[in-house]
Amino acid sequence: HTDAPIFEIVQHEPEKIEKPVLPAKLIKKVACGGAHSLLVTESGRLLTCGLNDSGQLGRGNLDNASEFDDVKGMESIADVAA
Repeated sequence: HTDAPIFEIVQHEPEKIEKPVLPAKLIKKVACGGAHSLLVTESGRLLTCGLNDSGQLGRGNLDNASEFDDVKGMESIADVAA
């Protein structure tokens, strides 16, 4: 038996992004889960980023992603929820 915490709380400081993935005017919808985010662009592209231990990024793997990237095979997306 240990007195170690079950969960570790990690808090990061915000960082300025020098070169955004997409200009804000192209982002139509944003959805955020507990540790992942989804973006839908005006043209219907779906981009995901964050933790992916259950496949929540929709990329066909369980790899975490620190940068937004397109979800292959998901075009013409109208809405998104996390």
